[in-house]
Amino acid sequence: MGLSDIFDDLEPVERVSLLEQASEESFDDGARILEEGQANPSIFVIVDGEVAVRRQDRGGNEIEVARLGLGAIFGEMAFLTREPASADVVAVGPVKVLRLGHEHIQRMVRKAPDFAGRFYRSVAITLAERLRETSRKL
Repeated sequence: MGLSDIFDDLEPVERVSLLEQASEESFDDGARILEEGQANPSIFVIVDGEVAVRRQDRGGNEIEVARLGLGAIFGEMAFLTREPASADVVAVGPVKVLRLGHEHIQRMVRKAPDFAGRFYRSVAITLAERLRETSRKL
């Protein structure tokens, strides 16, 4: 379901626990899953479909900065910093995601404090790979 690729550092039982705690949500084509400037206490994993990540440029024009598909995560920046989302995420066709809320992660950290290091390392690697990919495009 994507979690095995994204969270390679996690123990198999931890991946299963994340899946059990996640909620599955479906979105129709064009639905705004995340809105720039809004609070987001969740990480999303795409289990079916594709999303467009969009931002407003300085002139107020909407530009697509990324397309994400099966197994990709989004919302991780706002999740980590607890700041508002830095972009809109819009469904391109029908989309299914798993939503991992901040409370789910904190519950797992309380049960197994060493989980936190593995979880946040996985998210950091994902962010670093995205930054590298974006830098190549510039």
